[in-house]
Amino acid sequence: MDADAEFHVWLMRTLPALSHELGPAPDEDLAHCMTVGATVDRCVSLGRFDDSLILTDWLVGLYAPRGDSLARQTISGATELYRDAALEPELHAHATRSLRRMVELIPRGGETEMEWLSCKALMDLSTLLIIGRDVHNNQQHTRASIEVCDEIIERWQSSSESWLRVNVAATMVNKAINYMEIGEEAEARQTYARIVELFTADIADTGNIKLSKHVYIARHALGVLDTVRIPEPEFKTGYIEAMMRAARRTGRYDPEGLVGVPRDFDAHAIRLAGQIHHATTNLVRRSACSGDPTVLLLRNFNLTETSFVSSKPNLVFGQDDPDSYARAIRFTYGQRLLNRISEITAVVQVANTNAAVLGIDGQIESMLGISKGLKRFLYLPDDGWLAIVRVLIVLAERVVVWAAEKTPALLQELELIKELGRADDSVVLLEEPLTKVLELEDLYGEMRPPAGEALTPDDPALTGFPVIVRAKDVASVDPENSSFLRELTSPIIALSQRPMPERVARIRRRLDAAR
Repeated sequence: MDADAEFHVWLMRTLPALSHELGPAPDEDLAHCMTVGATVDRCVSLGRFDDSLILTDWLVGLYAPRGDSLARQTISGATELYRDAALEPELHAHATRSLRRMVELIPRGGETEMEWLSCKALMDLSTLLIIGRDVHNNQQHTRASIEVCDEIIERWQSSSESWLRVNVAATMVNKAINYMEIGEEAEARQTYARIVELFTADIADTGNIKLSKHVYIARHALGVLDTVRIPEPEFKTGYIEAMMRAARRTGRYDPEGLVGVPRDFDAHAIRLAGQIHHATTNLVRRSACSGDPTVLLLRNFNLTETSFVSSKPNLVFGQDDPDSYARAIRFTYGQRLLNRISEITAVVQVANTNAAVLGIDGQIESMLGISKGLKRFLYLPDDGWLAIVRVLIVLAERVVVWAAEKTPALLQELELIKELGRADDSVVLLEEPLTKVLELEDLYGEMRPPAGEALTPDDPALTGFPVIVRAKDVASVDPENSSFLRELTSPIIALSQRPMPERVARIRRRLDAAR
């Protein structure tokens, strides 16, 4: 640290002073700035990113406060470096701190170009705070991003400069999306309404195309918030209740859940499932507002798990265990492929009502290799579930139907996809016919509903679906080399990189057509 401090003094203070002592020379500061800048570039080329950030910090500290052409050159280059560095997890904190410090060093009220650079740096900072969030700091980083948005809005919403006003409108759109991310709909709605209020007059007076796009997004989002609604979750907890009754009766409690269940296991599972439902609801509505592409996964619920609860005595454990419960677990060919899709884009699915522990059992996830990205569940009520699925089909960029048998619910979903004209945007992933892994009715003396008829590629229910594949066939191919996966996800990746107005327009057309 002492050596770094000494080098800092020499590079940023002593060396410029020595240059001045040599006599007048044109642009000696520019020469010094370019020398340090070249050193930064060399550090980057050598992979010494920490050093490049430190040198850039020094350069910014010396030249950004000047507010002249050299400051503009320094700020522009530093902003680009900080933005790129922040995309690396290990450099994110340093880069975002440096970006914030640079903005504070830029003199306010100077030339318009300096205001542009300040605004651009703050907009990058707001975006980078979102990129750097994870499940542990999502709320914190999202609110920090909103605070930066507020700073941009406060500083430039009264500006008469066209570029700054466009960026204030864009920032307000991002602020509203951030509010949707954390489930604060009232604040999001208020922000969208404020965009319409502030900038509609600009469009009428100047015909500013970029401003009109942001107003269009805001009006679209207000319509989405009025019409796209997902009900509160409904849970089927028979399995958990039987498990807890058995634990209370037998004393099979274990704080770690190793040989029994924790005492608050049921409350914890229901609370966690509720959080997942609300987070998924926020995702669906936020994506509908911003045009971010999502995949909807429709499936046979018993593909991976079937649970069974009986009030009759268990024939294996005898009369001492009147609360009989068990589940059958199945390994599938399609799981690996679905995991990879969830790593590429957001996948939304209706929760398995037959899952023993509401579909969020960590042990089962580990056993079956289920990605955490496939835990975006909606726990829909039995009444009206199909109407919600209809909306989800309309909003999704792609629909994946994962099935092995013809259940009444799946047949309704297939017909709905065709009715809405989304068959061309759908793929059918067929699993092998389900086998009875565990004869639960033999254990409990009760009969389960019979299994559905096997779904085959030539089944009339699949007429009109152009892409039908067997999960077994694609499972043997490495997902990284799967042409099927590329064909499914490439359009989604491409769309996610398009401007927000284009993405929003696609969803708006589908919503209008489905009315």
